[in-house]
Amino acid sequence: MKTNFQTTAQNTIQVLGKKLVMIAAFAIAISASAFAAPTNSENYRALYHFKENFVGAASVTWVTTAKFIKASFVKDGANMEAFYNFDGDLIGTSKAIGYDKLPKNAITKISKNYPAPPYTVKAVIEFTNDKDELNYYVSLNNGKETTVLEINKDGNISFFKKTRN
Repeated sequence: MKTNFQTTAQNTIQVLGKKLVMIAAFAIAISASAFAAPTNSENYRALYHFKENFVGAASVTWVTTAKFIKASFVKDGANMEAFYNFDGDLIGTSKAIGYDKLPKNAITKISKNYPAPPYTVKAVIEFTNDKDELNYYVSLNNGKETTVLEINKDGNISFFKKTRN
């Protein structure tokens, strides 16, 4: 026959055990989410390739869209993005750069065809695809619409997109 003390001790141990299990589960959930890893099997392939290609990346966040999987991160002090298809293969990487980093002949053509004012440069993106082909994308705004130009490594410019503000 159990004493009152033994019954109370056993009940206390059961309650503490349940609480410890809950605390452990909560701790595991928090630590797992801190890595902000993708959630399906294709995304885990992207995560594997990302870790392989971007050693030392910090502040990594993942977003899955209808068209791609994107990892945003900081590497060597630069804010970058890596894009993957749903098989987990790298599509390309991008980062913001200064307008002065564009090929000089592109700067000359843009200044002539899109003078300031009325145009202002809103963003300049350097994009390198999975074949190591480099392109730049320049977003220009004139107050009414935004024009995006695509520039190859040789400075050749082509129209990419236009949107109304």
